[in-house]
Amino acid sequence: MTMILEQASKADPKSFLMKAQRHAAAGDAAKAFAACRLLAHVSPRHAEANYNMAAILLQRNNPIGALGYAINAWEAEQGNPLYRLALATALRSLSAFDTARTILAPIKGKTGLGPNADQIRTDMAAAQAKGAKTLKPVPVDLARVEQAAIEWGLETTQFRDLVLAMILDNREEVGLWQNLTSHLVRTKKYAGAEGAARRALALAPENGDIHAALAFVHESMGESRFAGEIFQRAQDQLEPTTKLVHQHVGFLIRLGKHRWKDAEALADRYSDMMHSGAAQLVTYAQAKDLAGKYDESFALMEEALEKVDSDTTIYLSIVHFFLQQDAIGKAREAAELALERQGEDPAILGNLVLVADAEGNSEEVIRLLGLLENKQLSPDMAARCQFAAGAAYGKVKDYEKSLEAYTAANLLRRRINNADYKYKPDNFIKNCDLTEAAFKRSKPDQWTSVETIRGFPRHAFIYGLPRSGTTLLDTLLRSHPETTLLEEEPVLNQSLTQFMKQHKNGWDAFGTISQSDADKLQKNYRDGMNALMGRHAGPEDYVIDRNPLNTSIMGAAYRFFPDSRHVFIARHPLDVVLSGFMQDFALSDPMANYLDLERAAMFYDANMRAFDAVRQATDLDIHIMRYEDLIADTEGEMRRLLEHLDLPWTDSVVDNQASAAGRERIRTASHAQVRKPIYKSARYRWKNYRFGLDQHIPMLERWIDYFGYES
Repeated sequence: MTMILEQASKADPKSFLMKAQRHAAAGDAAKAFAACRLLAHVSPRHAEANYNMAAILLQRNNPIGALGYAINAWEAEQGNPLYRLALATALRSLSAFDTARTILAPIKGKTGLGPNADQIRTDMAAAQAKGAKTLKPVPVDLARVEQAAIEWGLETTQFRDLVLAMILDNREEVGLWQNLTSHLVRTKKYAGAEGAARRALALAPENGDIHAALAFVHESMGESRFAGEIFQRAQDQLEPTTKLVHQHVGFLIRLGKHRWKDAEALADRYSDMMHSGAAQLVTYAQAKDLAGKYDESFALMEEALEKVDSDTTIYLSIVHFFLQQDAIGKAREAAELALERQGEDPAILGNLVLVADAEGNSEEVIRLLGLLENKQLSPDMAARCQFAAGAAYGKVKDYEKSLEAYTAANLLRRRINNADYKYKPDNFIKNCDLTEAAFKRSKPDQWTSVETIRGFPRHAFIYGLPRSGTTLLDTLLRSHPETTLLEEEPVLNQSLTQFMKQHKNGWDAFGTISQSDADKLQKNYRDGMNALMGRHAGPEDYVIDRNPLNTSIMGAAYRFFPDSRHVFIARHPLDVVLSGFMQDFALSDPMANYLDLERAAMFYDANMRAFDAVRQATDLDIHIMRYEDLIADTEGEMRRLLEHLDLPWTDSVVDNQASAAGRERIRTASHAQVRKPIYKSARYRWKNYRFGLDQHIPMLERWIDYFGYES
């Protein structure tokens, strides 16, 4: 597929301008801006494209964002009074009155081209008469900028104003625009950051660092495809810089599993650059870890620890990495080294809290939290410390403080992730409702018959709810010599989504699907499975798809995979709800339900209503087991499970520690627990927190009875 930027480079510039004009006439300023942005990326100093972007940002009261574009337009055509007026308007809005007057000097009287120059002069005079502070040019001094960044902090308005003041008289200084870009990124003013980065790009189009900064801005705005093309184009056409390579590797990592191999390959290609500093080594280690090269990743992170000096964020990344590896001793070493080098910085103390939490040292967690009282932590670190506090207070049986800490942690997560706007937890619940309704009115005895495609592997689905024991079951089953486990991969959901796009009547279409419909979905599923396994799965394989979020779409698994086996692992509903609330999950539409106990109960109920509707409507042969029984009688439960799966017995399936030690990194919230001996302390934990759960029992009572539990 031809890249957007490649298409733009071959297109007639007039076509972009005409498209921008059409969008502007229709009142869609965002699309008009996007059309001009593409043209400006191909021709950074294109006068009309830069002017249009400046005008749009000025209309949105964003003079900092408009400034770089306005300067580009004016420099390209200094005789154009409209471009002068746009630049003067931006300068006036920034209180740079002296510079604005200089720009306006050649314009006399009315221009008939938008803002009136005389009116701008009048506005500036009125503002000064009221005592408005004037931003005056100052000599450029990049060393002073660096010092100000240290003394004032990159996020402060004083730092921004210093950089702006220097820019007024030194608009060709690339370093100032790069500094302004960094400031605006740090303060999440991405439209302004893009304007500053594009001005820097107009000045130095061959500078890879600027391309990296611009790509990062677009990624931050949620424009990952555009960011990827900027990274790739710069990588292919420019002399790579350490910053460009480093940020490109990090970007590929953040794109997800399908790009992790690309991230490792890029890091290997520029290995010397990735060894140039601690930050680069941390990213290199992450790429190796995600590629399954655990020994290499560990060695790289140890090297990073040797090189890091004063950057607190790098220490945080190193400690977090070792904790994820369950290398708690190494995490302790890194945290204490940071403390020795940087003193009792709040972030360092927060690191020590996380290490003590991993060690299970509740008293140490509580002591360190006392030291952190009234100290400012980043929201992310504060949330993680609150989760640690919840666990620590629970262990010392102060359950009210424990629940209070977990509640605070989830409130922080909601704010950090802008969850009320970014995620739509209701969507998942509504889909569960639709599934339930469809299967309640379905007539399976009238359904068309479908078969499994030839060559499909032996296959099973494991369902449950998050925190019901699916990860433990996964760890036990993967030690069987005949099995391959897919760990919480959305393969079924992705295949089902493609089917639903072609069948507008959704779940009701299930009754009349043709064999070709089934073949297509099964092939899509098998392609996704093969991609994850890195090889072709054939009839000799036994693939087990373990994903708690498949519970709500179990009906699709039953319908499209008639030869597959099905397993559900239950846990006391109140423990599932409580444990999910206590976990620092990666958020998504469904998982955002765990930010609140009431929503977590609704999420459980919705999943189970969809699950039960399928069971009631069909002859689904499903093996149901309970987490509490599994940890009480592991061998007995596993023997019954293997019999259902038609797998021979092996003693290896009762040794979770050996299996966990031999498997790839566990990337779920249960990664630490499954490496320990099977423990029973988590059974019926909800009883200690009943004071906070009583109000949710009525919603869950049906399911408590359903699985034979007591409330």
